[in-house]
Parts: sequence; structure tokens; C-alpha cells
Amino acid sequence: MIIIYLYFFILSLLEFGNCITINAVAFTYDIATEIYTLLRDEFNKYSIENDLGIQLDLNLFTPSNSTTNINDYGSMIDLLLSKRNEKYDLIFYDNIYSRRFSPHLLDLYDYLDDDHIILYDREIILKSCVYNDKLVGLPVMLDYSVLYSNIELLNKYNKEIPKTWDELYDTGKYIMEEEIKRNNNTDLIIYNGLFTDTEIGTCSLYEFIYSYRDRKDSSFPELTSETAINALKMIKKIKNDLSSDSQFKTSWSVTLSKIRGDFSKILFLKYWYTGTIDPVIKTSALPGLKEGISGSTIGGYNLGINRYINDENRKAAIRALKYITSKEVQRKAVIEKEIFSLISSLYEEEAVCLKVDCNFFRAIQPVARPTYVTEDYSSYSEQFREHAYEYLYGDKTAKEVLKNIEDITKIYQISLSSKDSLLGLLYLIIFSVISTIMLLSLSFLFMEKYELCFSFLPKTFWVFIILGLIIMMCESFTLYGELNTTKCHLRPIILSYGYTLHFVPVLYKLLINFPEENSISIWISENKYIFMALFILLDTILSVLAFISPYDVNTVIINNGLNYLTCDMSSKMGLIINYLSLIYKGLIMVFVLFFIFLEWNIQKTYFDIRCLISTVLIDFLSFIFLVILICINLKEYYIKYAIHFGILVIFSVSNFISLYIIKILR
Repeated sequence: MIIIYLYFFILSLLEFGNCITINAVAFTYDIATEIYTLLRDEFNKYSIENDLGIQLDLNLFTPSNSTTNINDYGSMIDLLLSKRNEKYDLIFYDNIYSRRFSPHLLDLYDYLDDDHIILYDREIILKSCVYNDKLVGLPVMLDYSVLYSNIELLNKYNKEIPKTWDELYDTGKYIMEEEIKRNNNTDLIIYNGLFTDTEIGTCSLYEFIYSYRDRKDSSFPELTSETAINALKMIKKIKNDLSSDSQFKTSWSVTLSKIRGDFSKILFLKYWYTGTIDPVIKTSALPGLKEGISGSTIGGYNLGINRYINDENRKAAIRALKYITSKEVQRKAVIEKEIFSLISSLYEEEAVCLKVDCNFFRAIQPVARPTYVTEDYSSYSEQFREHAYEYLYGDKTAKEVLKNIEDITKIYQISLSSKDSLLGLLYLIIFSVISTIMLLSLSFLFMEKYELCFSFLPKTFWVFIILGLIIMMCESFTLYGELNTTKCHLRPIILSYGYTLHFVPVLYKLLINFPEENSISIWISENKYIFMALFILLDTILSVLAFISPYDVNTVIINNGLNYLTCDMSSKMGLIINYLSLIYKGLIMVFVLFFIFLEWNIQKTYFDIRCLISTVLIDFLSFIFLVILICINLKEYYIKYAIHFGILVIFSVSNFISLYIIKILR
């Protein structure tokens, strides 16, 4: 073997004298099981044999040759790529970083044939290699966790490798009690769990919940479902009855040393698959809720291409990636390194199955981690563990912590469903009742008994006032469902039209009642509908200008709270238009107050003028509170929206009473 490598080394010196050199970078925790050296050597051998004129150099980071861990490695690569650095052509990266690195990697859909891509499991590729419809990498190897069982202990008590978690619990409990009874053996590790405070802990949680699904083809259970709750309960049951907090928190490095050391004091151990170790140890797929159902979180590394390298290196890197991810090389890696390949057809080949246990590999049921649920998966993963461990190692309930986990990424919204909150349904009922009362009250306008009560304004204008108040309350319905830019634009428009319809008639009356008759008041009196239309036209102009100004719909992230969407004006022009609209509404209030002051002592409108004072004050305070509410982000979304709904209801009802109902009751 040494002679062969020496031959290729000497040959490479001769062949690679004037060739293109491309650089790859990778990270591994365990130098004994890494495959990157094999992939490099296989490609360089292929390049020499086919006169490609390409040499692949490998920069391999390990805990032994650097202080780098996987998070530091990811940050280092991210920093280099963000600076458009061309140091590395090929990037081996943890598959959880596909989203993070996607802007900096080539879209392999543009460079690889369909026949090459379809070799790989499509569902897993979509979840771990594709982001924004870009294929940013292909998997060169997968890590997956398995169950290591002590065959000697199982045979001693006539027990089999468990296929369900109940079987693992029953077998473990029986052997633990028998070992204590017969040998006073209190040091036996029944099951380690591997629920550490690292990414491995997240993997353990995620795959355990996945293993509790009802059928093999079922998707990942909803986090707040009874399935997920029962899965967490089983984890805690195993920990409390068969293990301990300290054993469940044992680090990966200690677990690895146990697998490669003395296994006599261990019954079951969960860890990443590391190949055949010892005849005493038997590997199998992790158990599940039912026999035939399992779950193993996908770990491992994808291979992507730096998009910032020059054309010559790009062509060479594409050639290297295509060969490294070919079925031929993957077959060699499966046989020699016992890796798990995503080319499932390999495990149907006789030549492969003579070397590895194909039934074992086919039994693995991989599940991709939720790396795309948020831009910062590392932070999500950390919060996922923190909440779950509040149940596993603390006093909170499984239902409570799963709800908190769901809340990390769930975007809450108002709806008629009572699943999350009754607020949406309650507001619809309140709106319907108030609107119905307002519309029915219009009948008083046409009753002879109340004609004098409403002489302050023409009947049509009273209708405008009532419709304006109803329209104001309608603004809240733009908050129902998922927020989008159209709804963001509609909100101020609805408020603006509603305010104009209910308040301009009041301004009209004050102007025509001006103590000293003038040409303006005469014109307004004779052209009341044109006067109203002018204000509506001004609203329309401002609305059109605001509509062409872009809004951003942003997510308000509330730590340990409920996330929701909010509208943010993304242009200075839009902000100016919104400010102009507010100033315009403020000027109407100022004019109304000015004319109220001038007409304060007019006996004919004495009562109406005093009612208007309370109306203006309520309107002013309502708008102030509404602007403040829009500008702040409350922790609980339903409190924010409840206050929002409340302001509009109080605004409309108080105006309805002070402008309309009080005249009937007078």
C-alpha cells in the first residue's frame, strides 16, 4: 500500500508540474473516520489517469491540529466567503449551513446533469442541500446515530436488540435489576441518551420525536402534538428509571472513548455510526414507537463550490466535485470507510452488500434538522435544547416546553380560529354588534319626532359620519391572517378615508355657521358635496402616493414570547407622505378647534359645540395612542392587537355617542 501511494506521489510531482491546483477545506472531529483524504486521493488519481491537469489539495482542520470546533469552522468559512475570498475552491461544510452559505456558493443545478443529481435521495437533498431553489452542495458523507448493544449481556439474559423504545425500556429495566440482584452491579450504564448541551443534544431530541411518528412514511410530528409530548415523556422515563442526568449529559468525546474502550459496563449506547468496532458490540437502527419505525438525524458534510473563484478554477472545481460525488467514488467510500451514502441504490448492489451490512444501512430512517426555519439555526438549536431540557432536567411540563419551542419560529397572527387566541373571533362579534347598532340608528334620521335633533347637519352627512366610524373599525381586519405589503398599504388608507368621512361633515357645519358671513362659507354651503369630494380627493392623492412607496413586512422576534409580523415603511418618500397625512389630519382637528372657539357662545349651536369638544379630545388621544402602539413592539402580540382593536372601538363608539346618540337622548 505504501509503495502504491509513493508511486502516485512521485507521479503527481511529474504530472502536476504545470497543472491547475484547486484547494479544498474540511473539518472533522475524528481523524480515524474522516473520508476527505480518500476523496482527495481518488480524484488526484483519476486526474492523472485521465490527463485532466488538475491537482486537488486538502486543508483539513481537526481538534488535534487547531483549536477550531464545528461552530468556529463554520464562522471562519462564512467570514472568508463574505469577503469574497478565493483561498478555497471547494468547501466541505456541515449540512446545517446550507442556508448560511447559499449566497456564496454556486448553484449546482447550472453545472450538473439531472442524471447525476437524481442519484441522491430527492427528499433529503431538498431539505439539506437546496435553499431558495439553489442546489448549493451535494452530500459526500452522512453522519447518523445508531444504537450500540452489548450482545454478551443480551444473550446472558435471553434478550434481543430492542426495536421499540418500550422494548429498550423493559429490557434495560430487567437487566439492570437482575445485575444488581445477582452481582450487585450498580455501575452498569443502561442507556446514555446523548442529550448534551451541544448540537448533538438537539439531534438526539429531534430524532427521538421523529421516531415516535405513527407510520414510516409520516412526516415529522407537530411540536405541540400528543406524539411529541409522548416522545418527551418517554425520554424522561428512560432517564429517570434507567439512567441519570449526568449520564444523559455525557459528552460525545467521552461516549466515543467508551465505544472504543471497555464496553462490558454498558448495555445500550447511542452514538454516531463509526463502523465495525468489536464483535461484542452490535449496531442497529435506533428504536421507535413501533417496530419498523426509527429515526436518525442527518449529520455529515456537503460539498459546495466557492462562487467567487476565477473561471479556470471554477471549471476545475466542477470537474472535481462531479467526480467526488459520483456513484463510483461513493461506492468506494461506502466499502472502505463504511460511510452512509445518500445514493440509496448502492445498497442494492451485491458487491457493496458483500462488504457492508446493507440491511442495516437500509433500516436507517434519516430526518433533516430544521435548518431552514430561521436564518440563525445555531441560535434556534440552542433555544430548542434549552426549552426541552427545562422538562427533561427540570420541572416544566412537556406540553409547556414544546409550546415554547414552537414559539421560537412560529409567526402568530389574528384569525377567526380559537386555536391560539379568541381575539380575532371576539373582535368580529364586537364589530358586527356595534356596526349593526350604528346602521339601525340611521332610521332615527327619517323619523319626524327626531328631525330637530339632527338639524345640525344634512341627513346625508350624518350617514357619512356613521359610515366613517364603521370604516375606521374595518381597518383592524387588515391585521387578520398573514400580513403582507398590500395590507400594510391598506391600513393607513382605510383609517384616512374613515376619518375624513366622519369628521369633515363637522368641519363643514362649523364653516357655514361662521359668525360673519363670507364668500367661502356661502360657497361651501351651496356646494357641500363638492366640499366633501375635495377632501376625499386629497385622501386619494395621498393614498396613491403612499401606495407606490414600498413597505417591508418584518418579523418581530420576541425571546420567550410570541413572534409576529409588522409593517415598516422602507423609503424616505413613504415616511414623508405618511407624515403629511398625519399633519393633514392634525390640521383638520386644529381648524375644528379654532372654529369651536369662535362659535363657543352662539346660542343656536351651544349644545352641539360642547359635544364636539369631547369628540376632538377623544380623536386626538386615540391617534396619539395609535401612533405610539404602531411604533413599539410589545412582547405579547395579542395584547398589542387587543389594544389596537380597543382604541378603534373606543374611538368609533365614543364619537357615535357624542355626535349622534346624545342628540336622541337629549
